[in-house]
Amino acid sequence: MKKNKQVLDSISKIFELADFSLVNNYFTQRKNAGVKYLNETKEEIEETISEVRDKNAVYLEDELGDIFWNYLQSIKILERDGQIRSAEKVFENCFRKYSERLEIIDTKEHGKWKEENGIDKPSPQWIEVKNKQKNRLRKEHEDLYGKN
Repeated sequence: MKKNKQVLDSISKIFELADFSLVNNYFTQRKNAGVKYLNETKEEIEETISEVRDKNAVYLEDELGDIFWNYLQSIKILERDGQIRSAEKVFENCFRKYSERLEIIDTKEHGKWKEENGIDKPSPQWIEVKNKQKNRLRKEHEDLYGKN
């Protein structure tokens, strides 16, 4: 748990830097800056993939940090520009989505189904959770913007 606290402290400091950058960095002020940072995230992912190998932790950690930074910058910019409701909403939704998915992965019936049917085939439980999540997103979208 001490390690998690250290990680969370570091993430909190990075969020503070991102807030500072949002106001003081020329690049965050440009039109479509959120998309620019998302595209940079894609580029950083490609660079990071090339760094995944034995005895390369220093460079790999650096590239992973670049991915996180660009992703966080894009979230902060999209929030500022009103394209997302909030950074908090992104992380809350992420937590809810993956905690629901992990709940079914931990069940015996899911494990048994995977053993019998193969790892690449989605289980009925997985399909049910995914459909529930899609329906919730659709309803949330309709509540926010109305039906299309």
